Amino acid sequence: MYHSDDDSTTSHTGVKQDNQISYRQQLAEHSIEPANIANLKMGTLVDGKYRLVDSIGEGGMGVVYKVEQIMLQQQMALKTLTGSEFSESSIKRFQSEAKLLAKLDHPGLVKVVDFGFIDNVKPFLVMDFVQGRTLASLLKKSGILPLDVALKLFVELSFALGYAHSKGVVHRDIKPSNIMLTTPGIDSESEHVKVLDFGIAKFVNGGPDGDALTRTGEVIGSPFYMSPEQCYGRPIDHRSDIYSMGCVMFEVLTG
Repeated sequence: MYHSDDDSTTSHTGVKQDNQISYRQQLAEHSIEPANIANLKMGTLVDGKYRLVDSIGEGGMGVVYKVEQIMLQQQMALKTLTGSEFSESSIKRFQSEAKLLAKLDHPGLVKVVDFGFIDNVKPFLVMDFVQGRTLASLLKKSGILPLDVALKLFVELSFALGYAHSKGVVHRDIKPSNIMLTTPGIDSESEHVKVLDFGIAKFVNGGPDGDALTRTGEVIGSPFYMSPEQCYGRPIDHRSDIYSMGCVMFEVLTG
């Protein structure tokens, strides 16, 4: 389990590394080039316990793999940075995502269960593995959703976002591809909503350590679903997420 108040991690080599050491210092110390650890091969063992099984896809700033926790023989999801996003600022943003998700515990949000560094340089976080399909893939197939199905979806999405907002977290990238509909199983006879990819989320009053990860005027998000204030790079709060959800709702009901 990742603890946000611990400033050190231990790699699969057993070497403890201070996370406050700069990105470039770590690369120089370990003679590692970003390209050498940009793409992980299937079968790779991460942190001595997570075996890469398959590549699931890419999000706003990272790539997600399906992994097996070898001791528990349990399927999980592991997210790490893409090669193109491997920089000091992206590492800081990635660590912030881990801290954000570690503080959130809601059935409509994916739970982070572990955090660490690959070769003491490349950060990764481990989450619950969610089986299902994204709303984007469903809309591509069906065009629009029946009113009763859409109503259930947006009620669940509203509760999930409402919980995040109550903790001071704004997602900033609500769109169909970041809304997962879980596969019905033993515990449920119907699909349920899971909100994905908090890679560009932020605390309304700054980061968990008081750090601001975006500057005034910086525009981050998906233009088709962004609020006007977000498009202009102005300060935002939970209302921007609600605006984005409204855009998704319009698309779901009208095509």
